[in-house]
Amino acid sequence: ASLIHISVGGSARNIVREALDGGKVQDSFKVFDDESLDHHARVDSVGLLLKNSASLIPINWHISTMATCPTGEILISSLRVLINSRGERTMVVSTACIFPTSRATHDNDSKMGIHTDVLIPLDEIIERSQKQLHGMNEEVQNEQYNEESSRRKWWEERHSIDEDLQSLLKYSETAYFSHSAIQQRIIPDELFNCDDDSSECSDFGPGNLALRFEAAEREPYFDGEKERAVLTKLTVPLIKSKLASFGVTGKDVKRMRKAELIGILLSEMEKNVKSEHIKEVNEAATSIAEEYGHSASIKTTQYPQEFPHELEDPCAILVLDEHLLRFPFESMDMFSNITVTRVPSLPFVLATLLETESLHSNVTPKVDARKVKYVLDPESNLSESASTLGPALNSIASKNGWGEWENVVGQIPSSEFMSQTLLEENGLYLYCGHGGGEKVISRSRVEEFISGRIDGIRGCRATIVLMGCSSGKLQSVNTPKENPSGRVHAMHYEPEGIAVSYLFAGAPCVVGNLWDVTDRDIDRYCLTLMEDFVQSQEDNIPPNSPLSLAKCVGNARRACKLRFIVGSAPVCYGVPVLW
Repeated sequence: ASLIHISVGGSARNIVREALDGGKVQDSFKVFDDESLDHHARVDSVGLLLKNSASLIPINWHISTMATCPTGEILISSLRVLINSRGERTMVVSTACIFPTSRATHDNDSKMGIHTDVLIPLDEIIERSQKQLHGMNEEVQNEQYNEESSRRKWWEERHSIDEDLQSLLKYSETAYFSHSAIQQRIIPDELFNCDDDSSECSDFGPGNLALRFEAAEREPYFDGEKERAVLTKLTVPLIKSKLASFGVTGKDVKRMRKAELIGILLSEMEKNVKSEHIKEVNEAATSIAEEYGHSASIKTTQYPQEFPHELEDPCAILVLDEHLLRFPFESMDMFSNITVTRVPSLPFVLATLLETESLHSNVTPKVDARKVKYVLDPESNLSESASTLGPALNSIASKNGWGEWENVVGQIPSSEFMSQTLLEENGLYLYCGHGGGEKVISRSRVEEFISGRIDGIRGCRATIVLMGCSSGKLQSVNTPKENPSGRVHAMHYEPEGIAVSYLFAGAPCVVGNLWDVTDRDIDRYCLTLMEDFVQSQEDNIPPNSPLSLAKCVGNARRACKLRFIVGSAPVCYGVPVLW
């Protein structure tokens, strides 16, 4: 399990680790990549971190790390905290492997399975959408699509793209994630019993995956021709006796010729060699798991039976590798009623919880309604969005007695405004403009907030909502522009983007779009998101259970006319934040 967690998000962890100077937050980032430790010591340190985190992670948060193999399999390692009958918090660790489906093509493609079956079709759909939206603005729309026939043709293609993405999501869930053993490792379910941690998807149980893959590489070779030469010298009764030892008997065997009997016996002998090898590997992996903290559960300290109301909403936190992070998992049906967020690596969850607990003596970050600030149309070329969103946002604030939220509309805000906005404890920064707002504040400037304080806590304290095109997209710096899917060129660097720069800097939660979207649909989404977030606190339905921003991100998809190509674009990075 530790191998999977270590393999994902290493660059992101190192950026934060190197910027901080001591403290618990830095320690949480350091453990996974401490080069001063050998492999066993590092595994031991990760196991200790997991044990300690059981007292910090809310019981309904389910953290799943997913990594792809070059041959198309998906490895999953999940973490969740359970409470036993004695009130002890227990960290449960489970692993599974999803194998490629029969539909996956293997025609001279080094990346099979999930790559050719799901990710490349996703890239093709998004590229169609990007091509259709390229160069589109209010002026072009009025000039080129003023006739009904041209508008109808444009919308027909738009709906076709939307339907294709919907179909891909349904296929992906059915083919790769519909098995109960897989869903139980991704979806929060406190009623699920994890005592039996065997994987139903593999001949190998979870145990130590590093050892298992090493074992697969040195799988014993069965020399069939050599064994055939030996068996040929035996009599037929002796061959039948050996077959009987493998449980092969019956009338059919009695009528077979010697050559046929030898063929069956060779097949049984080969299966037996492999079976014994798997048994030996499982026993060795179990031994190492027990020695280095890979057991299915880790018991920790007592925890009170009464839990804070804000922890009642279950949350699935996804840690996705560089290939899977472009896929909109949140829009699969299996997540329809579940709060979902994503993070670059497990320490980003732990660091946020440590910082919140240190500053407020509570675990879940919150937003103060009086500390919301927004920047709208800073380049002054989205007049329709500005005229729609500005009055609507002011109305939300004023009708709730918060006056008018501080804002900058139609111009680039000052650096002082941005610094105050990001440093605001329990604040919220809403950006509505092009992209992720890099013209308002650059990524390098955002990342300076990582070390902006002297108490070991990262400087950006505000929650971030970025409603521009591709504001939540992460991409490797060496991915060629003419080949954004990365299908031909390998990614030598982990994908990056403005959304995770805010996470690096300490933002507890960042909302952004995975790809380009149309302004009217995303404007409707933005207003629905803000209204739902505010309304959940007002109505408090069910009692004492306000919705998190992450939950509202999923619920607000209903506002989009194009439910998938626009509605699936917004995702939530970080942890759930309450109003």
